Amino acid sequence: MGLEMESMAASIGVSVPVARFLLCYVATIPVSFLRRVVPGRLAKHLYAAASGAILSYLSFGFSSNLHFLVPMSLGYASMVFFRKHCGIITFVLGFGYLIGCHMYYMSGDAWKEGGIDATGALMVLTLKVISCSINYNDGILKEEGLREAQKKNRLIKLPSLIEYFGYCLSCGSHFAGPVYEMKDYLDWTESKGIWSPSEKGQSPSPFGAAMRALLQAAFCMGLYLYLVPQYPWTRFTEPIYQEWGFWKRLGYQYMSGFTARWKYYFIWSISEASIILSGLGFSGWTESSPPKPKWDRAKNVDILGVEFAKSSVQLPLVWNIQVSTWLRHYVYERLVKPGKKAGFFQLLATQTVSAVWHGLYPGYIIFFVQSALMIAGSRVIYRWQQSVPQGMDVAKNIMVFLNFAYTVLVLNYSCVGFIVLSLHETLASYGSVYYIGTVLPIVLILLGKVIKPTRPVKKIERLIILLAIVLEEDLKSLILMEPTKSKINKMFSPARKGSVDGRGAPNLADLEIRPCGMLVQKRNGETNPTSVSIPIIRVRVKYGFSYHEISISSRASFGELKKMLAGPTKLHHEDQKLIYKNKERDSKEFLDVARVKDGSKIVLEEDIVRREKRCIELLRNANSQKSLKALAEINLEVDKLAGQVTALEAVDSKGGKVVEKDVENLTELLMMRLIKLDGIVGEGDLKLQRRVLRGEQIRLLS
Repeated sequence: MGLEMESMAASIGVSVPVARFLLCYVATIPVSFLRRVVPGRLAKHLYAAASGAILSYLSFGFSSNLHFLVPMSLGYASMVFFRKHCGIITFVLGFGYLIGCHMYYMSGDAWKEGGIDATGALMVLTLKVISCSINYNDGILKEEGLREAQKKNRLIKLPSLIEYFGYCLSCGSHFAGPVYEMKDYLDWTESKGIWSPSEKGQSPSPFGAAMRALLQAAFCMGLYLYLVPQYPWTRFTEPIYQEWGFWKRLGYQYMSGFTARWKYYFIWSISEASIILSGLGFSGWTESSPPKPKWDRAKNVDILGVEFAKSSVQLPLVWNIQVSTWLRHYVYERLVKPGKKAGFFQLLATQTVSAVWHGLYPGYIIFFVQSALMIAGSRVIYRWQQSVPQGMDVAKNIMVFLNFAYTVLVLNYSCVGFIVLSLHETLASYGSVYYIGTVLPIVLILLGKVIKPTRPVKKIERLIILLAIVLEEDLKSLILMEPTKSKINKMFSPARKGSVDGRGAPNLADLEIRPCGMLVQKRNGETNPTSVSIPIIRVRVKYGFSYHEISISSRASFGELKKMLAGPTKLHHEDQKLIYKNKERDSKEFLDVARVKDGSKIVLEEDIVRREKRCIELLRNANSQKSLKALAEINLEVDKLAGQVTALEAVDSKGGKVVEKDVENLTELLMMRLIKLDGIVGEGDLKLQRRVLRGEQIRLLS
């Protein structure tokens, strides 16, 4: 058996320990598939724990399971005895033990020399143990203050020991990931959630997706075995490397990083196939017709996404996906204070944790610090790219290409530290290209502080701005329509009646000013019926080429005369202008005060300006009731939409995923309400104010 193992290892160019590990690693595929036929929940948990422990023993020896038992025991004990602080306790103890193992085994050197140990599997186990404890800790917190990921993964009840061991040692992800949550593991084992029987079928077929992953793994391993002899990592310290020119050294760094990545692509493709065949990799159904199963939970890398990333910011989303998700949920987001935004500190701290998780080699530390600088520099380019005005597609495409080229350059430059690990070799390789991958991100970050483009408005922010605009327009319309509403109410309300008999205050409408300036009760035929009769006079009124003789009381007002003239002249009394002794007379002025006598001549003219004003007023009054009703309807509609916008904003502010279609639908509905508001006829300078506001709206929404 030993000779066979040696010959097999020699045929693929690896050491015997690595060959043994690869055999056990590939064995996770059939072992994970057989788990599908294990009956009962308890049996499934036992199978998961036992299969993981046995394969670990065959691959790394008995001591590996003892190492796994330490963080598992510490994590479970903290959940049992210190629930309020079990998350931070497990985090510190778990990482502390992992760091101790890194220092004791110095696995990086062993791997470079063809050896292998259990620290790789211990790294995955540590993340599982920590996430389980933190989620159990979140179970006692109020749901209102939690992010969507916390709500989804929180554990209310303590998992049993057998559930816990099955989760930690499940062989499909035990060796190299992907990391998954305890809540998902329990739902999968108990056929709950997306794994419960549905109308779409008892369970989706995993064979197509698993075969794709296996073919991908075979291709990755073949390409790696072809490239690695041509681009050995040892060449960075050889004299021939130093004799090359700048561009050739830079090109070799690119090819070294490119070659090394295919090894990880192979490892993760095997894990993906294993998780898919077990059923745990299932993540739901597509919305297509007919629906198709999705296997995103098993996916740990997007090869094309890594090699053709348009921005460094995209790399954590496509490389070691599940670990990147873990770092975001359990480090990055938890370092951000409520109401604050994440910055470079959170990014650097997250990358530092990732570096320590990989090992204490200087190459790891330098690589992940470099990654933080790389992402920060790429964000600067992206902000400049987003600030390019619409219509300048060529300039925007140039910025996209520059960000892509920047990502390719800095990523493969930084990868050298991850490959060679030692401080001397890392600095020697970086120095051979004049530290271009370090200087360039720093320069971009500093330029970003100086050249600050206008921050692009996200779709959700545009939606909130649009809602504010609609609410402001709605409020302005209601305020400016209020005078019209009051006027209408006064027009149709009964007139107040005053009294002068000591029981109430006299109505101003019943009073008048005499020529001497005295304020007395208005003179009319009903005020003092017992007084002497008031003389009636005849006045001649000229209108155009015709004359009209009108008999009227000498104490009447010019306004009353206008009303009497409305019949024969067909002119509305408010459109008339009476001129007596070459002077226009006010409607409230009295005839006797103006010394109008019997036989006096008065000229009547049509007041065009007053007529236009009256017509406009009539139109306004006619439309006011309709406008007020329309505003009330829009108010109700906007209130409903405001609730939906608030819900989306809450999801976005907590880092949740907002469905783009929902944002677009709400935006369209609010725009329709804004158009309706523009169509409402208001009073005063409403149109002018809207016109001024429209320029600000266009600026905010563009």
